[in-house]
Amino acid sequence: MNKILITGMKFLANVGHYNNEKLAGTNISIDVVLQTKTSETEFSDDIKNVVNYQHVYCLIKQIIINNSFNLLEKMADEIIKNLFKNFNEIEKIKIRIIKTNPQMGGEIDFVGIKIKSVRSKYFKN
Repeated sequence: MNKILITGMKFLANVGHYNNEKLAGTNISIDVVLQTKTSETEFSDDIKNVVNYQHVYCLIKQIIINNSFNLLEKMADEIIKNLFKNFNEIEKIKIRIIKTNPQMGGEIDFVGIKIKSVRSKYFKN
């Protein structure tokens, strides 16, 4: 299996338990590690034979732009579910989402989550 890394995707998201977080928006950063099936076609030097990073980024961006979430965990679950749905080659996903400007009443670099998931959790064979 191969791993695809996409790190440091930055978005202004409507995420948070408190209304002011959703209204003002919250700066988030997302990293994903996608474990994919290995096949000989990957070495053909043809983008049609691999998971296209640009398509992954655009899918994540659309989820962030078009939705509002109370919890980072729900945001991560929605991203994971849609990645598995749209990319059959992906077998496992690790995602890290951090709020880079958390409204916690003090100085904090970030708060965030890390989640690992497998395709079989969402789609039974």
